[in-house]
Amino acid sequence: MRIGFDAKRAFYNSRGLGNYSRNLITGLTKFFPDNLYVGYSPKLKSGLVSANDASQFNQVRHDRHFLPAWWRSVGISNEITHDRLDIYHGLSGELPLQNGGNAKMVVTIHDFNWHVVPQNYPFIDRKIYQWKALQAIKRADRVIAVSEWTKRSLLAFYPPAKEKTTVISPSISEEWFENSSIELKLKVKEKFQLPDHFMLYVGALEKYKNIQLIINSLKDSEVSLVIVGTGTYEVELKKQTAEAKLSDRILFINEIDNPSAEEIRCIYSLAMATILPSLSEGFGIPVIESLACKTPALVANTTSLPEVVGPGGLLFEVNNVQSLTNCINQIVSDSVLRDDLSKRGYEHAKNYSSETASGKLIELYKECVESKIST
Repeated sequence: MRIGFDAKRAFYNSRGLGNYSRNLITGLTKFFPDNLYVGYSPKLKSGLVSANDASQFNQVRHDRHFLPAWWRSVGISNEITHDRLDIYHGLSGELPLQNGGNAKMVVTIHDFNWHVVPQNYPFIDRKIYQWKALQAIKRADRVIAVSEWTKRSLLAFYPPAKEKTTVISPSISEEWFENSSIELKLKVKEKFQLPDHFMLYVGALEKYKNIQLIINSLKDSEVSLVIVGTGTYEVELKKQTAEAKLSDRILFINEIDNPSAEEIRCIYSLAMATILPSLSEGFGIPVIESLACKTPALVANTTSLPEVVGPGGLLFEVNNVQSLTNCINQIVSDSVLRDDLSKRGYEHAKNYSSETASGKLIELYKECVESKIST
């Protein structure tokens, strides 16, 4: 098959959408190398955000007319026609406004955060996201939801998409399941000045991530917190940390250095638990990363997080400080519980391996191509 991807996030985004795109592309090229893979990005830069680079694709197309927004929505259709694609996959909730040749259109819908937590999005942004999502869902031959929660939200938003919507969750690469050496863990611990016992947050530092709940929960606990990530809410979080007199127990890792993927795996494995208190998540990749590193996860009981954590963690009531504090204290005081969650979570994380996700994607692509022949 000849398969094309909206590769903008793969080239430019270092967070969730970028990781989703890179993991998906890397898995397909590794496990199904006989297909032709074409990446489409408005602009090119020297290498992707991660260690992957443009060589993951057989071909890369980009805007040569200096109108990236127009090219990504309209002009790209000529490229798709020229490349004779069987499948074009919009990896971040968008599709071109015009079809390209005979290519079947697939789109991944990640979340409806702009609807669940509208206070975090300007009015005009919410309207743009809503319009783009609706257009893509209507025009797609197949729609991929990253979780059962996203699928339910999608069908509430646009019920006619039921027959063409499938859940295929994001994946993580096999490296996440590998045990780091004790020597490497000690080096990472020393480099980042990690405490002996700590909770961990990994992800963007944005208001809807609700990280201030963790800060408030530490007031009734003796454990430390390590935060890996950057974002627009970072200054406010540091202010809250200082006001709570917790600066000696909360460490912002990226102030020391930007950790590599290998170092982040070590940090996960050194933590007692990972905490994800978000008000809304379409999926929550850090949860699966943590479980793959045999570290339990504590997650808010909202949106996709309960289904993603499965048997590998504990749920707390969103926005309930005491509920999170209780979960933290359970993890700290009960080593038997911690070990049990670690073992069950590790097995659960295997459901999100790159090989599993890639196989599901290829089957969906084949169904699209075969439906083109039969209609």
